[in-house]
Amino acid sequence: SYEPDPNLSPKDQVIQELK
Repeated sequence: SYEPDPNLSPKDQVIQELK
């Protein structure tokens, strides 16, 4: 399950989601 991290930029959030 993917939880968005407020500390990450939108691009970083996408990268995390792709993992």
